[in-house]
Amino acid sequence: IGIRKAIGADRGTILLQFLMEAVVLCMLGCVIGIFLSWCILRLASTIAADAGMQFALSGSVVALAAIFCFAIGMIFGLYPANKAAKMKPIDALHYGG
Repeated sequence: IGIRKAIGADRGTILLQFLMEAVVLCMLGCVIGIFLSWCILRLASTIAADAGMQFALSGSVVALAAIFCFAIGMIFGLYPANKAAKMKPIDALHYGG
């Protein structure tokens, strides 16, 4: 943060960087979670096929999970992003060491 601010990055750029990082990490977790859910549902459908049961992952559930993960990334990324964006370059450099 300190180096970026020292070379001229403004508050908005730092804020955007931290928010994007938080959202990308949340969305990566969402993709992994949806993939694992799909795998488990396929396995459950295979096991329960003899009983005539079938499990599926609906598009609305996937969309809701993606929206929820995006919102979580934005909400919980806002505080650290704002705190990082407000730091003075010298404080950021000193804090890192």
